[in-house]
Amino acid sequence: MTNPVRDPKPGVTAGDSGEGRVSLDYMLETARTANKEDSRKQLDEALAYTEEERKRRAEDEQRRIEAEERRIKDERLAAEERARAEEERRAAASRAQRWFTAHVCAYIVASAFAFVLNDKLIGGVWFYWVVIAWGVVVASHAIVVMRARSRQPAV
Repeated sequence: MTNPVRDPKPGVTAGDSGEGRVSLDYMLETARTANKEDSRKQLDEALAYTEEERKRRAEDEQRRIEAEERRIKDERLAAEERARAEEERRAAASRAQRWFTAHVCAYIVASAFAFVLNDKLIGGVWFYWVVIAWGVVVASHAIVVMRARSRQPAV
């Protein structure tokens, strides 16, 4: 681009009285046009920068939204996993309680059978040893079940 002040219209000099005025007007108009072009370039550059900035901000916002969605999904999955683990613990405790109840029932029935067998048919003192030994096993089973229940959080 030519500098309008240094490159006046060909054939016209700034020192001429009549023609000098034309030359100055020409130079001012050329300068204004040049400034408009520069302004237009600056405006275009500013618009391009603004468009790039808008795109960058939109991409940043999209990344933030995606990260938030991933965080929410991860939290939901973790909550589901905790709920599933809690349900499994409850089911295991329930099974342990049922097995313990079955064990106590078997102990009572077998002790009664041993008592009748000892008293009516055989006689002697062997019945007490069976009841005591099996009672220790039932008591240890009760301790295991109660500890497992006490470890579970209150619901």
